[in-house]
Amino acid sequence: MAFLAQREAAQLDSVTVKPSDVLLNITGASIARCCIVPEEMTPARVSQHVSIIRPSSEELDPNFLHYQLIAESCKERLLSAGEDGGSTRQALTKAKIEAFAIVLPQTVEEQRSVVLKVGKIADSIARFESIYARKLAALDELKKSLLHEAFNGRL
Repeated sequence: MAFLAQREAAQLDSVTVKPSDVLLNITGASIARCCIVPEEMTPARVSQHVSIIRPSSEELDPNFLHYQLIAESCKERLLSAGEDGGSTRQALTKAKIEAFAIVLPQTVEEQRSVVLKVGKIADSIARFESIYARKLAALDELKKSLLHEAFNGRL
């Protein structure tokens, strides 16, 4: 992370991110990765390897767009678009991003409803992953304990 003086920062207005912007990696090995800018990370700027997508709040919920872009089917399409053009390095151009089609419910309210449902599912998955990781760690400890007891002739 680098910090800029106000004068330098003003010269970079076109790459300044705002809260709820969707950031999309457009070059290199991390192509098609994306995230939403949280309020606490602003003010910030992006490099030429990242595209800022700023959805119109009346037409597209940023969280909905984020979920769309990280969905496996969309990610595959983005990766494929990044390979077009015959270059040895994957890259998504502005034109490719602008032409990229996504499925969109008719209203922002419907999009937000989908976001809430997907968020609940994501929370459940995270909870199950945490439980699973703890159980695996406990099993590993049990295995070590049993091996220790067996090698010491106490089994």
